[in-house]
Amino acid sequence: MPSVHLSPQDIWQDVTKDYPREACNRWWDVVSGRYAEPHRHYHTMAHITHMLNLAQEHRMRLRDFPLVCLAIIFHDIVYNPQAGDNEEQSAELFRRFSKDVKLQEERAQKGYDWIVATKTHSTIAHTSVSNPGTLDIHYLLDFDMSCIGFSLGDYLSQGSEIRREYCHLSDEEWTKGRIKFLGSLQKIPFIFATAIFRESHESQAETNIQYDLEILRQGQS
Repeated sequence: MPSVHLSPQDIWQDVTKDYPREACNRWWDVVSGRYAEPHRHYHTMAHITHMLNLAQEHRMRLRDFPLVCLAIIFHDIVYNPQAGDNEEQSAELFRRFSKDVKLQEERAQKGYDWIVATKTHSTIAHTSVSNPGTLDIHYLLDFDMSCIGFSLGDYLSQGSEIRREYCHLSDEEWTKGRIKFLGSLQKIPFIFATAIFRESHESQAETNIQYDLEILRQGQS
């Protein structure tokens, strides 16, 4: 495991080193500009940095580290809290990038599918006790959901950041939607697909969700 994490831009330079430099520089400007949009509070470059750090820590478990990093970088590049197709739009931008740099078609499609999968965070591995996920997509999804398994204080802090992104909703609307989302997580067998994230994050995630739901429901009464 690396003792020092590379920055997102350094990771970008590394995983795109074999592609046309001018195109990659232009796309990095798009990436950095999107994640700096003023309506973002949680879905920022800090979130991408956290996921890239996890990718670096688990690099030896990943089959295609560069593609996982590209999927991480692009998976929230389009983020409009009032839209329902952010993941699909983000995947389309990844497709445009892939064509621009002539990424191998099979890998481009795989990255596209991974990004779309961050919409539901649901695979067969999420339902299996005896066969947890071992594929890159499972690690990617677990990196993205790791915030649910933060310490309670950090979990509540990121929840506040997401609430700011949904400032167009009334408190009643936000509470109702948040309860629905957290309730859906309680209904699935596992929040995390991989064995290592189940061991390190699942229990804390369950604690966080239960605590959050109790607070939200108290606010409704």
